[in-house]
Amino acid sequence: MKIGMELFIRMHNFKQLRIADKLNTMPSNGHMILGMLIANEKSKGSACISCTDLAKHMSVSTAAVSRSLKHLREAGFIETSIDSNDRRGAIISITELGRKTMYDDCNRLEDVMQKATANIPKEQLENFFSTFDMIYNGISNELNKLD
Repeated sequence: MKIGMELFIRMHNFKQLRIADKLNTMPSNGHMILGMLIANEKSKGSACISCTDLAKHMSVSTAAVSRSLKHLREAGFIETSIDSNDRRGAIISITELGRKTMYDDCNRLEDVMQKATANIPKEQLENFFSTFDMIYNGISNELNKLD
C-alpha cells in the first residue's frame, strides 16, 4: 500500500468538503486564533495575546498571523492595541462579537459532526482520533528533520 498517496487523497477529499464555507463559519485559522484568545483568558485571566505569541503557538509566520488578524479585526471579532512592553508589537483581544461568533460556529460544527458520526461506535471514533494524532505527529517529526 502506498500510504503517502492514500493519506494525501483522503486529506484532499476532506478539504474538498469545504466545511467552513458550507456551514457559513469563519475559516479554521480564525477559529484557532479566537480559541487561543479564549484559552489564554481561562488560563491567565486575560484574553490578550501578542501576534508573536500567536504565531509561535500556531507554528506559522507572524506575517500569516497578521493577515488573519486583519480579517478578524475588519469583521469586528478582535481588537488590537499597542503593546506597552514593545511599542512595535500589538496586543490582540477578542470582542463580544468574536466570542458569540466562535460559540455559534462551534455549535453549528458540533451539530453537523454529531449527525455525521452518529452511526460510528464511540470506540471506533476514539481509535480514529488516536490514529490520526499518531500520523500527524509522525509526519511532523519527519518534516522537522528536513529543516
